[in-house]
Amino acid sequence: MKPSTKTWIDIADRPSLHLFNPGYEPGLLPGNQHYMAPKNVCRMREELALLPLWYAEEDDYVWIEHSGSLDFLAGVPAECFRRATPVSRRDWEGETSLPPLQAAPWGLSPQSICFLEELSEVPGRDLIVPPWQEAYATLAKRQTAAHCLDKMRQRARQPLPEAPCFLSSVEELKAYITTHTPPFVLKMPLSSSGRGLLRLDDTIPEKEGEWINGALRKQGSLSIEKRYQKVRDFALEYQLDARGDIVYHGISLFETAGWKTYCGNLLAGQAEMEGEIADLVGKEALEEIKTITPEVLQELFGGLYTGYLGVDMMVYTDEEGHQRIHPCVEINMRYTMGMVAIRLAERLVDPSAKGVFQVVYEPDAWRKHQEMEKTHSPIFRNGKLCKGYLSLCPVGSNTHYRAFVLLANS
Repeated sequence: MKPSTKTWIDIADRPSLHLFNPGYEPGLLPGNQHYMAPKNVCRMREELALLPLWYAEEDDYVWIEHSGSLDFLAGVPAECFRRATPVSRRDWEGETSLPPLQAAPWGLSPQSICFLEELSEVPGRDLIVPPWQEAYATLAKRQTAAHCLDKMRQRARQPLPEAPCFLSSVEELKAYITTHTPPFVLKMPLSSSGRGLLRLDDTIPEKEGEWINGALRKQGSLSIEKRYQKVRDFALEYQLDARGDIVYHGISLFETAGWKTYCGNLLAGQAEMEGEIADLVGKEALEEIKTITPEVLQELFGGLYTGYLGVDMMVYTDEEGHQRIHPCVEINMRYTMGMVAIRLAERLVDPSAKGVFQVVYEPDAWRKHQEMEKTHSPIFRNGKLCKGYLSLCPVGSNTHYRAFVLLANS
């Protein structure tokens, strides 16, 4: 592996046009080429459209449907880092001068590619858009993560969990739970950010049965695996370039609400975060996972996919009370919140500070934003945030989604 400073796909030596399109995964299902995201996802995309400003390169551009105020950046020192430039539809279809660009969606889907191709057809604009490949939909499924885990088990000296089993009927599921020890977790092959998961014990209650039948109708199969006693969530963040070379960007530690919903990332130094995991499982165990993970990713994705890969992992307690690593809970074939956290720690946060990066949904987001601005005023030192609250996107009276950084005393 080799170090990298580039933050997106290496299609061409030109700046990127970033598109924030989370929640795209259902559009990868067969027959969903005209998939329309639900209102809450559309709202998130719109309200957090400027999040790429914080991870894009300074010569890049960030797509926003409508021009908006950048007043939320007023308190950020100019020397903090030079940010990318927002570009609206009015800019794109007007006479605003723009260089040749390459498309950089948060995640690849037929819908995002179609949207970007329409932009590329605007007269006077030069935008390279990666062609959609059916292999992407296959690679994004949990079956690929299971295959990855099998290959890791073949390479590792330490004990690793068994890969999930995939079932295509309720009868197969009933047979499985009678021959295996509960508790279990069921997962849809294609889902995002903790969605499409179901806890199950040794029976199938009526409500859970309805969920299972609906999931099988939509996606054709479900994975089932042992539900582990989780201690800590973390991820390793990678990038595959156009040559098939893999780059390691760092470790990210994240929190979930309950047992599945993402709610934020730790902002701290890489050494500190690696040390936290090493203290739980041992440095040798973590280093082995860091060695074999890129080998397996390159074997499965190299030559087929160019872009970011976030591998969700966890520390869990096994039946003997030992703390172990589950090295492949999920593979995110896209930019991730963990990568955003890594970029924020590199560019925005003072090295001596520690805090959280959060993305939250709140009906009263405006009130909470105002309260946090008053009670946690941001303090900068030498162009870096060392304490307080900083919103990463505009927040208004009708906003429901917030992305922000909150740092404690340094």
